[in-house]
Amino acid sequence: MTRQLRFLVVDDEPTSRLTLKKLFEGYGEVDEAEGGVEAVMLFRKAVAEKTPYHLITLDMNMPTMDGLTVLECMRGLEVVHRSLPKVKVLMATGESQPEMIKGTIRLGTEGYLLKPLDLVLLEAKVRGIFNMPLTVEQKGKLSSGSKRRPTPVTV
Repeated sequence: MTRQLRFLVVDDEPTSRLTLKKLFEGYGEVDEAEGGVEAVMLFRKAVAEKTPYHLITLDMNMPTMDGLTVLECMRGLEVVHRSLPKVKVLMATGESQPEMIKGTIRLGTEGYLLKPLDLVLLEAKVRGIFNMPLTVEQKGKLSSGSKRRPTPVTV
């Protein structure tokens, strides 16, 4: 792939951050934040330096600042800096609550992922977001379905 993408992985669980970081490293630069405050600071810095993120994976349930609050802050910064493209966001959580799903839709996310994440399907989702061809494994998994779909809601 010729295009270098920038990712921000936001999750309070170190194992989740490491897994996603390893997945995304083949596509470009990956920053990580273990909480909402740190995520907003990294996002603000990227916007100020005009090196925006292309995709953010954002955990819903984190101490101090939850994922929806983080996303609201990020969307607010995008309004101020209109010249930059709107970042694509995938929300992730271990629970499926209708109010959370509605909040993610309202804030314009690319999807809502259930943990534990199916990495093959997650990577297929990411490749779809950036119009990249799917691998044979991804095509097979998508066509045959899986026991557990990570994206019950797709925006």
